[in-house]
Formats: sequence, structure tokens, C-alpha cells
Amino acid sequence: MINIDPLLLVTDRASFNISVISITLFESALIAVNFFDSNGKRIDRVLLKLTGADYTSWQADDNYLVTYVNNYIYNSYIYA
Repeated sequence: MINIDPLLLVTDRASFNISVISITLFESALIAVNFFDSNGKRIDRVLLKLTGADYTSWQADDNYLVTYVNNYIYNSYIYA
């Protein structure tokens, strides 16, 4: 699980985990991002699809997914 600074929405989002749901070789990946509050209770889940440059940039570096999800969080919840 990756810890983040809590985001105050309806409840705080203190951490998240990432699971790969499916991969279409040479094309895309579908990932699930589960958000947890500070008590470890899952409070939200979003599905994200990596395609194009995002998919090819991932390659074998799982840290890329963490950065991708962090960017999603800040673009979707903080700067939205």
C-alpha cells in the first residue's frame, strides 16, 4: 500500500493500492485503484485505462503506475 497525504473530500484518502485488472498486449492496461481512509477502510475505487504513450512508458517499472495514479489524484481531486 502506498501512503499519501490525506485528501479531505467526503472522507480523507490516506492511502491507495493498485491492481492490474487486464492487459491487452501492445495496446493497453486496465488498472483498479482502491482508496482507503486512515483506518484502512476502502472508501472508493476507480478504474483507469493506460493507453498509447502511458502504456508504453509503464513497461516493467511499477513506480510509473504509482506516479501515474498520483498525477490522476492531483488532477482529478485537487486541481479539478
